[in-house]
Amino acid sequence: MDLYQNRLVAMLDVLGFDSKISSSAANLLNIMQEYVPLTRDAKTAALSPRPVEGSPSTPPPNFEIAEFVFDTLVLVSKPISPKSVGDFILSTCELMEKFFAHQYPLRGAISLGSVAVDQEPHIFLSDAFKRLSRYGDAQNWAGCVILPEAEDLVVENLLGDLDCHVARQSSAICKISPPWKIEKVPQDFLDRSFWCLNWSYFLQKEIVQEGLNFLKGDREKFEGTRRYLDQQLTLPDDLQLLPDDFAPAKTFKCMKARSSARMAFSDADGNPAQPNGEFSVSFY
Repeated sequence: MDLYQNRLVAMLDVLGFDSKISSSAANLLNIMQEYVPLTRDAKTAALSPRPVEGSPSTPPPNFEIAEFVFDTLVLVSKPISPKSVGDFILSTCELMEKFFAHQYPLRGAISLGSVAVDQEPHIFLSDAFKRLSRYGDAQNWAGCVILPEAEDLVVENLLGDLDCHVARQSSAICKISPPWKIEKVPQDFLDRSFWCLNWSYFLQKEIVQEGLNFLKGDREKFEGTRRYLDQQLTLPDDLQLLPDDFAPAKTFKCMKARSSARMAFSDADGNPAQPNGEFSVSFY
């Protein structure tokens, strides 16, 4: 049995999963054919990230634990440090992005706690699960809230000096008032804003719209997600335009943390694109 103490723990569930499943056996098989490869690819990306082409070493896993159970994802960080918190937050954003792009939008929360794991039979327990389940289910959107007990730790390790932080479209976390189910949360949750994950920055506009269209069947979750997306578009964007020498790549995006970063090149239509010629990343 293994015990992981003082870790960030995320629990996320797939919105609309029940509505995708009908009593038809053919429907169940179709869902399996979509969902199993998605979760397999997500778990591989979480625990066995691909190295940059030409890199002499393989990057370490972004999580200590990444478990996919039915419609729920449980993620556990490495021991707390600026590197592990950056990897945890940026990688959770990437997972939310990946699932939203396949119309399996995720909703959940991040807390601080301990996790016990027994491999045979495979069971994992945490003192954070009850709180994560309660406040994950209490949200009306595709989003992920950082709960109060984890806020200071995440902000310090991810951003450092908050006084120097300027909110941008590329920020890994954003301050927002989540769309709560008001009967399920205490009044102090309704009276304040929360740090939440910014999962939409690298998604193409068409994919975002397709994901929103999927949520239209639940008006409250649709509106809650749309408000988050609209708020992000009001922020300044530090997207970098590239010279013609880099064609077909036209833009460069970067989401930064103290010890981690995600980067992406895109063409004129916002599609992923490999830049032509050479480019350099320098460390000083």
